[in-house]
Amino acid sequence: MERSGGLFAPTVETLKVKGRTRNALVTAMQGQRDVVAHTLAGTAADGAPVKPVLCFVGAVLPMREKNRRVGDVRLCGLKGLARLVSEEGPWDEGRRLDIARALADRLPSMTQGS
Repeated sequence: MERSGGLFAPTVETLKVKGRTRNALVTAMQGQRDVVAHTLAGTAADGAPVKPVLCFVGAVLPMREKNRRVGDVRLCGLKGLARLVSEEGPWDEGRRLDIARALADRLPSMTQGS
C-alpha cells in the first residue's frame, strides 16, 4: 500500500500488489460490505458491524496495524484474519448464529451448483 499527500494536500491511499495499483479490490470490498449490511437490515442481526477485509497470503504488509488499511478496508495475512474473526465483541453466540443464518438465507452461494 502507498500513501501520498499529507500536510497541505489530501492524503491519497493506494493499494499496490506486486507493484501494480489494485484499488478496484478496495472498491469491490466496500461494495460487498454494503451488500452484507443491507442484507442484515430488518433481520435479528440488524446493526451488526460489517468490517471489510482483504486477506493476502504471503504478502509483506506494514508493521504497524493502524497502517494496514486502505480507507476503511483492513489488510491482513492469514494470522491477522484469524485474530480478527476471533475477537471478543458485544455479540453472544446466539446473535452470531442469527447473523450467519441471515446471510446464508439471503445471499447466494458462489459455489452452489458447481
